[in-house]
Amino acid sequence: MLEWLKKCYGQLDKKTKKYLLVICVAVFVMQIISLARAEVDRELTKEDLRFPKQGQESVVVPVDIHYDNGQQVNKFNTIIELKAPELGEEEVMQMFESVSKELPQIILGANSSLAEVHSNLNLIREIENSAVDICWYSTNYELVDSAGNVNNMDFEKDRVEDVILFALMSCGKYSRECTFTVTVVCREMSSQEAMIANINKYIDTSLADSSQEYGVLPKEYEGGTLSYYKTGNKTDYVWVILGVAAAAAVVLGDLQQKKQEILNRRIQLSFDYSEVVSKVTLLMGAGMTIQRAWERIVSDYKARGEKALKRYVYEEMTESYNQMKAGIPEAEVYEQFGKRCEIKEYQKFSTLIVQNLKKGTKDLTALLELETIEAFEKRKNMARVKGEEAGTKLLVPMIMMLVVVMIIVMVPALMTFEM
Repeated sequence: MLEWLKKCYGQLDKKTKKYLLVICVAVFVMQIISLARAEVDRELTKEDLRFPKQGQESVVVPVDIHYDNGQQVNKFNTIIELKAPELGEEEVMQMFESVSKELPQIILGANSSLAEVHSNLNLIREIENSAVDICWYSTNYELVDSAGNVNNMDFEKDRVEDVILFALMSCGKYSRECTFTVTVVCREMSSQEAMIANINKYIDTSLADSSQEYGVLPKEYEGGTLSYYKTGNKTDYVWVILGVAAAAAVVLGDLQQKKQEILNRRIQLSFDYSEVVSKVTLLMGAGMTIQRAWERIVSDYKARGEKALKRYVYEEMTESYNQMKAGIPEAEVYEQFGKRCEIKEYQKFSTLIVQNLKKGTKDLTALLELETIEAFEKRKNMARVKGEEAGTKLLVPMIMMLVVVMIIVMVPALMTFEM
């Protein structure tokens, strides 16, 4: 594992190594901070056993106990609970009395008085810095529920309704109930909201008689005219938009796929160039003509069978060989081969062959040998670049492994700190 990590790290470029170093330093600093904050085992002090004050919650202290009987030391863990002093009945009743006096002001919320409640109430469950818990009950849950929600949207302007709220206060084994009468009134609305509510009521009144075959909607309201339009199904537009988006995604995906195929083709052609030139050079050095060398390379590629990996350059050479068999002039075939490959190296290669056929250029083999040396150098550079890309792709799994190691190391430390 360590050797694999060293090998992967050696393949990374300088920029990636710098980022990885920054991440490692950050993790190291986090570890130091975590260890600094973590509590180490120490003997309990008097301060550790301070009882909470009245009304406060109990304090839990995790403790490691060492028992030495003279022969051996036994170690075990336990939890000590320090409870607050229990309040006497008189003290609890005084607390209830104090809370019951504070509640009418606390539960108002945005209302000015319990005698005029137009919005939701603030029915709290506990009082800050107090051990008192409160449960709420209502005589009309449809109008005011136990959470304080007030349902008065359909109230007319002069309508009022009283609701009794019961607050059951509890502290330990003691409890006490107090009641509050709230008067619910019409909800305060803006002029726009009031107009909409009044129009809806006006329409409901017009449609109250359902004995007729068709309902009749009012045409006028307080001097203004009313017009009605059936709301269209807006989901149809959503489906149209989604359909267009899906079609666009398919088209863009197809274009991206074609673009990626063209890029992969160019990379493969560039990578195979040195192999093709070296084969042609070797066969011509053995005494074959360019056409015979071409035929030999094509026949070797066909002999691999259909299961072999498709190589674009040999497919293009096969196409060129079929053109020669069809009677197309040899020079024209090589020119078209260079154009189809669309890479300058192949165009240079085809130009050398065409010049040799047309003008009888001497030392074609020597020129191809130089071209082979140059092509192999380019192939080495391409291999080096691909290796760097592979190292960069390994950065993500390496970071994931680093995160896993961080979790394995830090979680126990944090759990110790929380305890």
